[in-house]
Amino acid sequence: MTYKDSLFRMAVVGYCNSLPNIEKGTIPTNVSFKGNVGDKYIYQVKGIDSLIFEVLYLKDTKQVLVKAYDCSMSVVFE
Repeated sequence: MTYKDSLFRMAVVGYCNSLPNIEKGTIPTNVSFKGNVGDKYIYQVKGIDSLIFEVLYLKDTKQVLVKAYDCSMSVVFE
């Protein structure tokens, strides 16, 4: 696990801690990296296939932004 991966994983865990219905996301081992598109990284919580997290690192302000997308159907990465 790289420094950037663990930083992004903990950002997703922090986001999940703020929402009471995503208990599985509060454990870092349940958050898995699925891929990246440019400077955006995609994470998913194991067992919750309809929820996708987009993590973006802003170099100029040194901020990590997390957005969650709740899809109406399961999303499976292969």
